[in-house]
Amino acid sequence: MTTIPLTLAPRTRLRMTRRGRRVLVFLAALPFLIGVSAGIVSGGAALASRDAGAPAGTYQTVTVEAGDSL
Repeated sequence: MTTIPLTLAPRTRLRMTRRGRRVLVFLAALPFLIGVSAGIVSGGAALASRDAGAPAGTYQTVTVEAGDSL
């Protein structure tokens, strides 16, 4: 029986370009961005916006002229 010498290919490191790193970071952050966007869209109205507010004509207008103070 004869033996054949087996040559192993040298292991190479993964080389990533700057653009590749940016794409990888974007893809990793994408689920978070989608979750935040969904939370903002489905968040509903703020509590302050549910208030009916003051009826028309129940507030006073104050005009401050030069030299006057509140």
